[in-house]
Amino acid sequence: MRKHLSISSSSLLIAAALIVAHRTSFADWPMWRYNAARGAASPEQLSDQLHLQWVLQLPTPKPAWPAEQGKMQFDGSYEPVVMGQRMFVPSMVRDCVAAYDTRTGQELWRFYAEGPVRFAPVAHNDKVYFVSDDGHLYCVAAEDGALQWKFLGGPSAKKVLGNERLISMWPARGAPVLYDGTICFVAGIWPFMGTFVHAIAAETGEVVWTNSGSGSDYLVQPHSSPAFAGVSAQGYLTCDENLLLVAGGRTVPAGYDRKTGKFLFYQPGSRSFGKESGGYDVIMGKTWFANRGGLFRSDNGDALTRAAIVTASDDSVLQVEGQTIGAFRSQPTITEVIGKDRLGLATKNIECKFEKIWQSSLPSSVKQLHIRAGSHAYGSDSLDTIYAVELPQRDGQQPRVTWTGKIRGRVWNMLAADERLFVVNREGEIFCFGGEAKGVSLSTTVSPPKSSSQPETGAESDAAKAADEILKLSTGRDGYCILLGLGDGTLADELAQRSKLHVVAIDPDANRCAAARRRLDSAGLLGERVAVLNADLTSAGLPPYMAHLIVCRDPVAFGIDSNAAKFADGVFHALRPYGGISALHTSDAQHASLAVWLEQRPADGAKLRRQTPYTLLSREGPLPGSAPWTHQSADVGNTLISNDNLVKAPLGLLWFGGPSNQDVLPRHGHGPTPQVVGGRLFIEGPNMLRAVDVYTGRLLWQRELKDVGLYYNNTGHHPGAGGIGGNYVSVEDGIYVAYGRQGLRLDPATGKTLATFKLPPDESGDEPVWGYIGVYEDLLIAGSSPMIPFSASRAGDPKDAVFTRYGEGSRRIVVLDRYTGKV
Repeated sequence: MRKHLSISSSSLLIAAALIVAHRTSFADWPMWRYNAARGAASPEQLSDQLHLQWVLQLPTPKPAWPAEQGKMQFDGSYEPVVMGQRMFVPSMVRDCVAAYDTRTGQELWRFYAEGPVRFAPVAHNDKVYFVSDDGHLYCVAAEDGALQWKFLGGPSAKKVLGNERLISMWPARGAPVLYDGTICFVAGIWPFMGTFVHAIAAETGEVVWTNSGSGSDYLVQPHSSPAFAGVSAQGYLTCDENLLLVAGGRTVPAGYDRKTGKFLFYQPGSRSFGKESGGYDVIMGKTWFANRGGLFRSDNGDALTRAAIVTASDDSVLQVEGQTIGAFRSQPTITEVIGKDRLGLATKNIECKFEKIWQSSLPSSVKQLHIRAGSHAYGSDSLDTIYAVELPQRDGQQPRVTWTGKIRGRVWNMLAADERLFVVNREGEIFCFGGEAKGVSLSTTVSPPKSSSQPETGAESDAAKAADEILKLSTGRDGYCILLGLGDGTLADELAQRSKLHVVAIDPDANRCAAARRRLDSAGLLGERVAVLNADLTSAGLPPYMAHLIVCRDPVAFGIDSNAAKFADGVFHALRPYGGISALHTSDAQHASLAVWLEQRPADGAKLRRQTPYTLLSREGPLPGSAPWTHQSADVGNTLISNDNLVKAPLGLLWFGGPSNQDVLPRHGHGPTPQVVGGRLFIEGPNMLRAVDVYTGRLLWQRELKDVGLYYNNTGHHPGAGGIGGNYVSVEDGIYVAYGRQGLRLDPATGKTLATFKLPPDESGDEPVWGYIGVYEDLLIAGSSPMIPFSASRAGDPKDAVFTRYGEGSRRIVVLDRYTGKV
């Protein structure tokens, strides 16, 4: 029986108003991939034909991790969100979040953090929330960027050098997610240092709950290795009413109770989907979550099946496999199937099936789908073309391209909001497309505004002279520089521009810091070249040994008169061994107080000298009690015993990141042990030898040596250096390398060749191949060997096909003068 309803005109108006209100609420794209489930599917229906509105040119992205770490490319380019007619863009380059007008691309405001902002913000109720590598969760007003509150995620303000930046010991890399008025995020990426999962009331910044203990659970790690560990939060948090998922970077996510913070599950050792498992991006359904092509149960994290889910909404998911696209009901059928194995023992398998709505072929020109908006999906090819694809409504229909557009470069991400399509490319440009034809070309770009706060010519000149004067006192023009006190701000600029130093400027005055950030940003220096911290020497939380150069032109502001010993301790703490130097602009009386401090210290490498108007405080030589590791097995005697008295539990983090390990030998080949001497760490690759600053992780040099690590360059678990020994030795004044039929002595500071050695011919008259190599005092000990590494192809990876050929000739030990090569 049908019921006929009578609807009044007033009811229609109310219904229409509700529809409009509902439509407007969906015009935003308030979080990464649209919502807390990260489904990348919005009901926003865009115009059938789109036209370029504006192009925003931002600095070239600087991701935390190298490109080959695909599962960790959460900041491979910019990740905007949109609320109303404002687009909010984080910057991992300039340490800020900026707001732009969606209609014009013009900047409206900019808020600076004290570290890279690597993840998309959350926009909600006229506020914007974001996290930074400085460890904080920030809340700012969407209207003008005014700070509402901020929350420190870690237990203290301690800093560390991470990914070549000075950041929090507990960087906030568990990106924020909003659900039911609560913001969840994670600070800390190293479980042994502690990870802190927080739920924060979005309006007030008050703590709802904190889980700080799940970083030390006894878990099965990859390769079936049990250990105390926890999730390394690097990626976007995802949640629903009850479950919070913390992306684990290279591993599958961990599960927490969203309401209480109770740890539920984490299976980092799961190999159900091989190397595909894990990644910073997670999509959530009602009973499942998807991560890099794998589908997992929401109740316990168990693997279900492979599923290449691209977008998800409450009623359907889009899956793309190659050029096959399909829409399926969002709730799959999960059943347990009981069977028997070949021994007759009971087995239990899980079957997971999605009900098909339609399935078809994706147009051949479309290589990747990024988002769904209304009745269309939006994708791209592998070059510079973007597509609107109208999706079928039922099985048997074909998807069809209804619009194409052009950008520069390859697409990184897309979002649909405010009746516009926003496209971000990998090079850091944002393209806005809308329904109105404006005649804008790709060559027309909007650039961030330049600061009107420029230093006076005289001040700039004085700062330039001071920078030159200070740099002449330093041992080098690269590394890390700490500038205590901004002054008028120009010295930081000049130190950076006249050297390769990364300058960290510290000042207790918030207004001076804000002005300096704006000016440095306009000059293109903020972030990678100059960072600004609003702190004093005590609260800055500086790590030990980081600074090649420390500069202070106003020691009074940092407490030298009230407590000279405390001031000197803070400066000396941050100085790098082997010649780190501080230039302190002091009076004679202040210099005398520092001399008293020095007299009361043990012999720890501290040196003090006067070069008016500066006191030069330096840290000379190695740390007392430290020791080198010069050979494959510690020393020439193969003792495997270190004489270092400083390395002892409990250990903490000094730095992480630095140059990519792409050029380094794979671990399975058991290549030579990295060696440490003179404040440098030396490590080998298939075709190179590299030196890294052992105190900061900074790349010092890399010398190309073709096939130097050939024998060890495999993934077949052969004994490597454990079988034939290492092929280089590191001592204070030379790196000695067994390189085929010659020995090399390289400069430890530059990697340049200082000398080349040959071994005496063998009985056949041939020059022997260098095998064993060792250094004892002034002697270079070489073992000639008929064993010659070479590569031979076989099925599979050629890197797994390294064998040895035995040539003619005898094995001999030859002792040479390590400077002249004389036998």
